[in-house]
Amino acid sequence: MTLHCGLIGDPVEHSISPDIHHAFAAQTGVDLKYRKLRCNSDELAATVEQFFAEGGRGLNVTLPHKLAVMALCSDVSQAAQRAQSVNTLYARDGGGVEGSSTDGDGLVADLRRLGAPLSGARIALIGAGGAARAVVEPLLSAQPAELVWSHRNPLKLEQPVADFAGLGPLRPCANLALKGDRFDLVIHATSAGHAGQVPMLPHGLFADGGWAYDLSYGQPAQPYLNWASLLMVGALGFYLRLSWTIGLGMAAVGIGALAVNAAIVASGWSLLVVSVGLFLVAWAIQFVGHRIEGAKPSFFEDLQFLLIGPAWLLQFIYQRVGVPVETWSRGTV
Repeated sequence: MTLHCGLIGDPVEHSISPDIHHAFAAQTGVDLKYRKLRCNSDELAATVEQFFAEGGRGLNVTLPHKLAVMALCSDVSQAAQRAQSVNTLYARDGGGVEGSSTDGDGLVADLRRLGAPLSGARIALIGAGGAARAVVEPLLSAQPAELVWSHRNPLKLEQPVADFAGLGPLRPCANLALKGDRFDLVIHATSAGHAGQVPMLPHGLFADGGWAYDLSYGQPAQPYLNWASLLMVGALGFYLRLSWTIGLGMAAVGIGALAVNAAIVASGWSLLVVSVGLFLVAWAIQFVGHRIEGAKPSFFEDLQFLLIGPAWLLQFIYQRVGVPVETWSRGTV
């Protein structure tokens, strides 16, 4: 008998869930048909109802539907109820649909597998959506020294933080108010990576030996992991790794030339024009960023931003000329 399951969300094209579940099915001898179902919020209820009416047994749920599907469930697990997030729907034998959340337990299990700091660690969680809510309780159960839950609008965290009151050391914070804090682990849980972006965050978040983790995977995780890797390894480490990975020498004249030599090789652009242009834009980036934060940068921060700014632009250039950014960021965090 074929077991019909699937993934529902918007988007779903990036997901490797079918590959994962079909691999599990092959190992356990289960005859499984697992498919992706893309639907927007207006189509959600009808899509879920039709799937189970046609004999579907289970659905995984991804953004942006983890909260909305709760209204379609006959029963919701305690963890999902507290998190206000459902990532798994089951068809009940007696009829109806049961919702649960496994995101948090899966996250903590993976962090432990990787050897990331949890117990006694200072952890920052960035984002206030269903994915973030789903991991708060399991993270607190790992007994960190403090879990700082951050969002660009701290008012959005007032009720969620109240929902988890008494479970552990949880503190809400605005993203830009994180400036001056240092964390052993920073977990990114927003959907910004799906648009190739990173939330505006201070650039001194990581303690020595700090870890970066993104709840997304593949290309959506890359913008945050690239940003974090630049901050953690420092400019010199980045340029050394860039040169090693792409096979380019370190003989280019000036830091601007060093940052863009790969793009020049790929595109034939003028060394002088690209170098000067990147420096000017990088300076503008650091100037605007610090004014938004309302802070007067130190000389070191100015220098760091001047080095990192061209790297961000380099990422954009590589994506346009077809050199995969993953090749020089893999394995950094």
